[in-house]
Amino acid sequence: MQQGRATNIQSEIAKKRGHIIEKFIVKPTLGNIVLWRSVYLYQDKYYIDAIRVGLGNNKIYQGETVKNALPTINLSTIDRASLLYQDIMRFQSFSNNYIAFDPRDQSILGDIRYSMLPNSASPLWGIKINPIHADQHTPYVIMREHNTLLRQQYIAMVLGKDIDQ
Repeated sequence: MQQGRATNIQSEIAKKRGHIIEKFIVKPTLGNIVLWRSVYLYQDKYYIDAIRVGLGNNKIYQGETVKNALPTINLSTIDRASLLYQDIMRFQSFSNNYIAFDPRDQSILGDIRYSMLPNSASPLWGIKINPIHADQHTPYVIMREHNTLLRQQYIAMVLGKDIDQ
């Protein structure tokens, strides 16, 4: 029921923005069914928001936008027969085609479905893209940096409070 509510709110958000959702996912955040991560694709961009669903106390935390990564376009200079390209395609499949470059480090191709904060475009994990080493497997990287501020923002969202954005 909560996922249905969050999905309906996601549709309302997109409609208010004048977007037609091409692909979407709505996932609960860690350890609760109140705060949800909303990710949808519109015109080659992922729009990411946090949605708090409560009894008459819904709240939207507007998030970030990041460009969809398309290996055939964004990584077209990488030889398709290389180990690197094979790793990219494997990662794309593993991520259910929800991939984007990390806004903090454009050499990291990340799984946009997961982040420390539900309204952030910074992924929890990804692969390091280095075309110079296309003949080698690409490193898998984990970016689970957390600090007091992130924890405070997350708790505030779960409780439906305002946060500094």
